[in-house]
Amino acid sequence: MSGPGQSTVGPVLSDAEYRSLCEWVYLQTGMVFDDRRRDVVENRLGARMQQHSGLSVQQYLRRLAVDEREAREFLDLLTVNETYFFRDLPQMTVFRQVLEEMVAERRQVPFGRLRVWSAGCSIGCEPYTLAMCIQEELDRQRVPLEWHVLGTDISPSSLEVAESALYSDREVRDVPPDLLKKYFRRRDTWWEFSHPCKNRVQFRYSNLLRPGREVQGAFDIVFCRNVLIYFDDASRRQVAETLFDLMVPGGYLFLGASESMSRISRAFQLRRVGSGFVYIRP
Repeated sequence: MSGPGQSTVGPVLSDAEYRSLCEWVYLQTGMVFDDRRRDVVENRLGARMQQHSGLSVQQYLRRLAVDEREAREFLDLLTVNETYFFRDLPQMTVFRQVLEEMVAERRQVPFGRLRVWSAGCSIGCEPYTLAMCIQEELDRQRVPLEWHVLGTDISPSSLEVAESALYSDREVRDVPPDLLKKYFRRRDTWWEFSHPCKNRVQFRYSNLLRPGREVQGAFDIVFCRNVLIYFDDASRRQVAETLFDLMVPGGYLFLGASESMSRISRAFQLRRVGSGFVYIRP
C-alpha cells in the first residue's frame, strides 16, 4: 500500500468531479473531505488510477460505483493510519482505573467476562495496548476472567498489518520497557506482539456507519478515538447511536482528547475518573 505520504501527482479534477467523488466517499464512510484536502484526494486518486491506465477520471469514478473491491482499495488510501502503542498516556491511565474497577466487580461474578471494542483500530496498536493492560490487571488481581478485544477498521491494508502484529521502533516507542520485554520479541528490524494474549484479539473489516454482523454487542468498553473528527454531525449522530446500541448498560466509551459527545448525542453521561473523563452508557 502507498502510505499517507503518497507523493504521486494525481489528476486535476474539475469542481464537479471533485464534489461527485467527495459525495461518494461520504455516502460510503461518513467522512467529509472539503477543499482543504483536495490535493490529498487527487494524489491518492492518482495512485489508484496508475493501476488502471487508460481509464479517464469519469470512467474510474463510474468504476468505483460498481466495483466493491476497487472501492475498498481507494478508500484504503484515504484512511489515516498514523498510530502507536499507548497513545495518549493520560487517557490510558483513566482506562487502567476503569479496568481495575470492572475487574474487581467481576471477581464476584461466576463465569465473568469482559468485551472491549477498538473502533477504527488502524494497524492494531490500540487493541494490543488494551490487551496488555487487561492482561496485566487480571494477573495483578488474579482473576480468571474470560475476555476478548475486537478491532475494526475500514482499511484492509491496516488490518493486514494488525494481523501480522509486526511494528516499527517508532510505533513501540512508548511501550514501557518491562512490557516490551514481556509482550514482544524482536524479528529482524521489527517488534512482534507475541504474547499468548494475542489470541484474545480479533480483527474485522467494518464500517462504523454500517457495522453489520462483523460487530456483535454487547461491549463493556469501547474505544472510538480520533475517528469522529472526520465525520459531519449527521454521521457522528449515527455512529453515536450505533455505539450506544452495541454497549452494555454501564459500559464505558473513550473518545479522542479533542472529541466530545456534548453536541452529538445526549445518550451518554460524562464521568470523571481520576484526572480524566470518560463517557458512560446509562
